[in-house]
Amino acid sequence: MIAVEPIRSEIGSVKTHQLSRRGKLSRNKLHRTRPRSITRKNSNSSLQQLRPVPPTTSRAGTAKAGRRTSGTDVTGTSQHHAAATPMQGPSKSLPLTQGKSKTGQSNKNIKLPRLKSNGSTVDSQAQVKISKYLHEASTETTRRRTEKGRQSERVDSAEDVDKPKPKKSKSVYILEAIKPNNVLSEKEKFMRLRGRYNPQFEYDHPASEKVMKSYSLASHKLAPQALKIMEVALDRYGSYEAFEEAIAGKRLTHTEFCWLFKDFVSAEGLENQVHLNLTPDLLSRAVMTRLRSRPTMNVNSKVLREGWARGLLQHEIGTHYIRSANNRYQPWHNNRGRKRHALLPMNPTEEGLASLHSVLGRDDPCLWRSAMLYYTVYQASLLSFADLFEHLGRFIKNPEVRWDYCMRAKRGQGDTSKPGCFNKDQVYLSGALQVLRFRHEIDFHALVKMGRVAFQDVERLRREAVMADGVVAIPSFMVDLESYLQQLNEIRLKNRITDKELAEAFPTMESCER
Repeated sequence: MIAVEPIRSEIGSVKTHQLSRRGKLSRNKLHRTRPRSITRKNSNSSLQQLRPVPPTTSRAGTAKAGRRTSGTDVTGTSQHHAAATPMQGPSKSLPLTQGKSKTGQSNKNIKLPRLKSNGSTVDSQAQVKISKYLHEASTETTRRRTEKGRQSERVDSAEDVDKPKPKKSKSVYILEAIKPNNVLSEKEKFMRLRGRYNPQFEYDHPASEKVMKSYSLASHKLAPQALKIMEVALDRYGSYEAFEEAIAGKRLTHTEFCWLFKDFVSAEGLENQVHLNLTPDLLSRAVMTRLRSRPTMNVNSKVLREGWARGLLQHEIGTHYIRSANNRYQPWHNNRGRKRHALLPMNPTEEGLASLHSVLGRDDPCLWRSAMLYYTVYQASLLSFADLFEHLGRFIKNPEVRWDYCMRAKRGQGDTSKPGCFNKDQVYLSGALQVLRFRHEIDFHALVKMGRVAFQDVERLRREAVMADGVVAIPSFMVDLESYLQQLNEIRLKNRITDKELAEAFPTMESCER
């Protein structure tokens, strides 16, 4: 007999290795529970001699496989247990969690056979059987995983043959998607053939048919007003070229325009907030973008004229940028907020307001360009490129300028021999006339402070809008509201647009084009 030290009362019964439902070997930690023998029997009773406990077949409550408990050998008994009952035969450690099998797979998730105990020891023959089983089980697991992987590859390859995966189309801003990459070569060919050729445009990332379809419907509702505005200019100046010389003034150098730009942003308190980029590659005269994460005014360097300079600055910075900056403070600053507040599209209000500001303060605030763009888009929906170019000869003699108008209306198309248009340019005149129609009912200060909202939504959003001075701003040319309204009325009169015509075109705010 070998004397056995009594177990301390705070350590309860020790659970040994258990086999889970899938045959995984697990080992529970020591549970700090009071043994039944101490709670139910007299504490002075002698303890029985400890023997190795065979693993149970419980399927519930097992811990993760491969975790070692301090002071526990491979059979699951404590070190005290091992000292009390010596092993027969040479001692061998079982590869339960350490190392890998010959197949390269870890042994911690291998099924083990249930050990049989003779009441006192586990013989070495059982250990040999376990080692052999571990090797066989690991080999079988590897074989099954390999076969499963091959089946998955065969299924994937069959699906790839039957259903080829479509390539994801690159998302491109619409004005970039409709910009042809062969404009110069097609223009040269068109001019060489004296307009008897329909350009075939190519695009790096063409817009989808669904997107182009949404921009292909042209309106003729304001065609009479557009014609009237252009005929007034022709009656007054004789030709577009004469009108341009009278209104545009002398040409400006890059340096001269940069000084005008700096003076304007300084007067508006926007120093170092907006940057300038002069480029000859624009189809339009100017456009606001973000270049290297900075708000940038891109200006076509070929149209730098003294009479147009201030109008460009009021259009791009005084309208687009300031409304965009104010929009950041509003609850509808993102798409989710716009949907939650059920906002109308910001156009044609946005571009209409900017178009009026382009001519605001001029001696002759003629809306020629807005009217010409509207009329050109309408005719492009009915004519080919060559026919449209010939039709516009009545209003524009210069072939270079006429090409630019035709190009804007036909951009996005591949074969321009067919009728078709890009209708975005109609929002300038449509929005301008809508604003003139309801100029006495619109709160213009609130319209600018609320950001990019339609004038129809101003009263509905007033309670939720951020309107505090110092947070949101209005451009300097709108501070004096009475003077501003007088200038809007002068624009209407100089273009010979009557209030009766405007009321017939837009009876109510709800009837305005979206």
